[in-house]
Amino acid sequence: MYLLGAGETSKDDLKRTKEFADGIAPNKALVLARPGLVADAHELGISVTVWTFRSGQTGKFKSVREEMAHFLKELKVDAVFTDNPDQFPKE
Repeated sequence: MYLLGAGETSKDDLKRTKEFADGIAPNKALVLARPGLVADAHELGISVTVWTFRSGQTGKFKSVREEMAHFLKELKVDAVFTDNPDQFPKE
């Protein structure tokens, strides 16, 4: 797992990352700024784990549960880091 920085989100950056890592961990702001990052990573066989979801820091979302659901179901990230595991969205 590679902790992805703000200047490392292009397809070429991901190809270079694939040489030494099979997963990336961008913060949620990076993914919101470039949602295509997830699809680009998956196309290369790279998993995406986003961080950190916590109550009180949900941006435009009403709750941390809603925010995590958006990332998991809409953006199709593989996993999330959260300070609120009790709020993990269940189907």
